[in-house]
Amino acid sequence: MYKSYSYNDMPRAVTEKQKPPPRPSPPPEKQHHDTPAQQRAPQSAGAAPPALKTDDILLLAVLAALVLDGCGDKLLIAAVAFVLLSDMF
Repeated sequence: MYKSYSYNDMPRAVTEKQKPPPRPSPPPEKQHHDTPAQQRAPQSAGAAPPALKTDDILLLAVLAALVLDGCGDKLLIAAVAFVLLSDMF
């Protein structure tokens, strides 16, 4: 029913930390091959404009609707333009 242990028969405690499994190595980097069109394209000295995201396009649409509708609230137009520009830069 119950098992009794003497000092010599005691089970050993695990005192050593187990080593964590090795981390997988990162994937090899892909080599980028330039196409002839990319090689011929001149590089501009200035920074390229940031890409437009979905929220930027929506803000532009709201801004265009306000301007085309003849909105008299210039502060609202300025606020929407500020939010649009602050997200870009």
